[in-house]
Amino acid sequence: MTHVLVIQIILIAVIVFAAFVIVVPGRGARGQAIRTIVILLGVIAGIVAVIFPDLTTKVANLIGVGRGVDLILYGLIVFFIGFWITSNIHSRRRDRQLTILARRFAILETQLAEARRGARDADGGEPADRSASDRPASDRRADESRA
Repeated sequence: MTHVLVIQIILIAVIVFAAFVIVVPGRGARGQAIRTIVILLGVIAGIVAVIFPDLTTKVANLIGVGRGVDLILYGLIVFFIGFWITSNIHSRRRDRQLTILARRFAILETQLAEARRGARDADGGEPADRSASDRPASDRRADESRA
């Protein structure tokens, strides 16, 4: 087996493992623990690479990469892919939460407006001292756009 094939197998395995660690565990304590361990291992590897730069070249040569700096570059590529996947997952989750909140707010605002209309109808008309801030935001926006 050639050295190039060895590094390709290792890189593909690491990328698949990183994607698995990021995507599968979820939001629980176990998932957070796995992510923390992976981050700590990356930090330790970075510190070792700074303290012993020749070691990165030796490890790179051992697995079929010509230079240590290329090995570090491959590691950064894996890191950035993992970061990108994580950011996408968090962004989608945040978008879903924002959509749910906006829908709930719209429903509550409508219910509040209907309750006020019902109270007004029960009292025989609109109270004279009702200010603009007492009305739902959608009604206030309609008034502002007419002005």
